[in-house]
Amino acid sequence: MSKANSNFDHLTRDKYGHKKVKGTYYTIHQLEERIEKLEKTIKDFMENWGPDVQRRRDERDEVWDEMVRVISIQKKHQQPEPGYDIHGNKWPTGESNEENH
Repeated sequence: MSKANSNFDHLTRDKYGHKKVKGTYYTIHQLEERIEKLEKTIKDFMENWGPDVQRRRDERDEVWDEMVRVISIQKKHQQPEPGYDIHGNKWPTGESNEENH
């Protein structure tokens, strides 16, 4: 057998390593099926993790981060109720929290 033919020996073996004697068209059909499976895998991956999905996630995260910033600023400037500290914890009786206002 020539070197050129031995390069394609792996294409004519079945999944158990036994050599098939089915012929070239059978081998081409098997390769086409494998390519279809790979294309489906790549398509599924791109739909779940591709650049469009990442872009939408980035946009969503930007909106979320802005909401968190706004709420943080609002809380920072919010005055505590009398008898409570700035974290909403009740002051022990007899003490004042005038320095937190």
